[in-house]
Amino acid sequence: ISFGGVVHTVSFSPSGKLLAVGSESHSISLLLVSQGFESAAKLPCRTGTRGLAWCPDSRFLASAGDDLQVCVWDVILERVLFSVPKAKDWLCSMCFSPDSHWLACCGHSGHEVAVYPLRLVDELGQMLQAAQDAV
Repeated sequence: ISFGGVVHTVSFSPSGKLLAVGSESHSISLLLVSQGFESAAKLPCRTGTRGLAWCPDSRFLASAGDDLQVCVWDVILERVLFSVPKAKDWLCSMCFSPDSHWLACCGHSGHEVAVYPLRLVDELGQMLQAAQDAV
């Protein structure tokens, strides 16, 4: 699979249906595994992407950008639900808790782990889906 820009991060969704590819191209490519990695969507980013993490049900994807920002995407709606406060350094790892209630992040040079509560993520995603369905 060839990409125009430098690829920094890849991650299969827990469902095994999608491969997310983050690069310097200011977008995250979502590829369909069952279709020979055909493009399913491109999520537009403000900067290049350095890290990716899927929530356990594959509905949400967290991305860490060159701008030190973490965005949480609703993959179905193809939009950012929210961003967490900027980090002090590039992020090297992120993960969702098994119940999707928390997002943990750490940077390259820090001695800290940032943990963000996400209890409302699913409710927000359901509200956005209902609003889109109503249109």
